[in-house]
Amino acid sequence: MTLGRMFRLLATVCLVPLLNGCFGGVLVQEHTMRNSNVVLQSEPGYIATASGHSYGKQDVLEKWGPPYAKDMEGQIEVWKYHRELAFSGLFLVVIVPIPLLPPVGHRDTILHFADDKLVEVIREYGGGTGFGCLFLPTGGAPCRRAHPHPPEEWRPD
Repeated sequence: MTLGRMFRLLATVCLVPLLNGCFGGVLVQEHTMRNSNVVLQSEPGYIATASGHSYGKQDVLEKWGPPYAKDMEGQIEVWKYHRELAFSGLFLVVIVPIPLLPPVGHRDTILHFADDKLVEVIREYGGGTGFGCLFLPTGGAPCRRAHPHPPEEWRPD
């Protein structure tokens, strides 16, 4: 390789990130949040946060139908509903986004019942942590860190 060719290659490698674009990455992982004040939505597994609502097993069956799995944890009956596909992995951005996120199962909504009353809901969700930089033609490079912020009314596990 000649000296001129090496210089052009080095210049290209150094200047390409300065184009109007960005680079960064986000690690996407599965998380859970718990809440006891919820409203069941019409689609199985989907909920909204609100106080003053009380549900029994029959209410849930009428609204969502049977769960895909039932279990007992001591005196607590556990029902599980699939909500959506879950993807985990790495989301890279080098001028263009490169998602490396294989499906890893389902995100569930898990209901805990005590004496026929809904006492707690566990919601699985995907969240990411990462960083990114945006290169501007003026030479500035504002960088940001990203991390999940669960809703205030939910408490993370």
